[in-house]
This record gives sequence, C-alpha cells and structure tokens, in this order.
Amino acid sequence: MASRAEKQREIALGTVADRLRSGEQVVAMLPFAANAPRPRALGKRREGIYQTNRRYRPLVVTDRRLFVLQGAKTPYPHGILAEFPLASVTFVDVAPRWFGQQRVRLDLPDEGVVPFDVGKFDDVDGLRAALGAG
Repeated sequence: MASRAEKQREIALGTVADRLRSGEQVVAMLPFAANAPRPRALGKRREGIYQTNRRYRPLVVTDRRLFVLQGAKTPYPHGILAEFPLASVTFVDVAPRWFGQQRVRLDLPDEGVVPFDVGKFDDVDGLRAALGAG
C-alpha cells in the first residue's frame, strides 16, 4: 500500500507528465509545498503564485525547469500554474519551521522572492542541488 507522500508524488508527477520534453528527468518533488500568505500591507492579491491567502503550490523540479502547480486549500494540484527555466530561478535561503517543516525562499522571474512552506517529506536537498545552491 502506497504512503500518503508517495500518492502525492504520483499525483504531482501526473500533472506535469505530458509537459516533459524528450530526455527531461524529474530530479526533485515537493508535493506538500504551500505559499505562506502574502502580507496584506503589500496589497491584496488573488492571482499569481504569491497570494494574500495561503495556497498549496506543489513543486516539481526537472533537470531543465521548475513547475509550480495550481492548488487551492488541499495539496491536490489542478494543473500547472507556472514554469520557469532552472537558470532563471535562484535559491535564496531555507529556514527551519515547526514540526519538521521548513520555509524555502525562491527568487522567481517576474514574481520576486516567494516563500514556500515545505513538509518533512519534500525534497529540499534535491531542489537546492538542482538550482546549484549546494
């Protein structure tokens, strides 16, 4: 019987499977990633990756691209929200949170620095390695 983490990985991979190019390999998956809420002082925002409300944003990292998946209040993705070439994404930092979670901040083109709260089953080391951060 597959674990919850394995099921979430399969669902996220299924969401991007038809968009993968020939020879493109998945190197990291963060199926439980979620955006922290954007501070209201920065203005109310209901579109894009970094919104005023907390949203699940599962991440799939290939050897060429970062896919940000569209989620709502559950980690089940509804499709692809955005994709970025890896060369255009910068790993800013990672900070420990509570109960094994971490906050990863990525600098995304046209979005700026976006915080993602990731779970203990998410592959932060794979993301970091894919982005050349170490």
